[in-house]
Amino acid sequence: MVQRRFTKRTNRYIGKNKIKYNRIKNRNIIGNKRISSISSASGGAFYISNNDSNGLTGFNINDNSQIEKAESGQGAGGFMYYTGNLNKCVFNFRANTITSSSAKTNGGTICFENINGQLRDYNFSGNTITSTKAEGAGGLMYCDGSISGSIKIEANNKLGSISGTNGGAFYINNTDVNGLTGFAVINNKQLGNFEAVKGLGGLLYYSGKANGSFVFSGNTLSSSKSGID
Repeated sequence: MVQRRFTKRTNRYIGKNKIKYNRIKNRNIIGNKRISSISSASGGAFYISNNDSNGLTGFNINDNSQIEKAESGQGAGGFMYYTGNLNKCVFNFRANTITSSSAKTNGGTICFENINGQLRDYNFSGNTITSTKAEGAGGLMYCDGSISGSIKIEANNKLGSISGTNGGAFYINNTDVNGLTGFAVINNKQLGNFEAVKGLGGLLYYSGKANGSFVFSGNTLSSSKSGID
């Protein structure tokens, strides 16, 4: 097992080992110039199993300029897999450039699964993603757990992804008892080709309560299709 911190702007990581963390309260994966990583199980580059009793309060994956290839050969989360405790966590995925990312099961790039506690807000903005794929659900991102605040998919430069089942790009099963306060998909410059091959929601699949408004505005969408009408 290799353990490294990905917080400096000079990091270059090429290899076949996943990085595993536990007992963490916040996590930043920021400013890496090059990442290429393959895992035979879940978490192509990062596998995070957090058993800190207070839970994660903040998580930022930002400004990673060249994620060439991230792959979980037999598992979930092509780039990052997270399981464990959250504490009203704000998750940001911003200004990343991904050439290729894939998962054998769920979450072609990011997977939140078997989580305890809540994500408060979920922000996905300013990213350029050429190709990402999951043979299961969530071609780009998969989240199964409680989200109590808002979701924003905003001002991304380029996105393209495919899933084998539901959610060609985004799969979200929100288990929060009160539901979202808002959901916005706005001002995305090039929402490319999305497909849920044998499922629902070529671009987005959402299940759960929502008390706020849903806004879909100012987007350029090339193609989105699902295998089930």
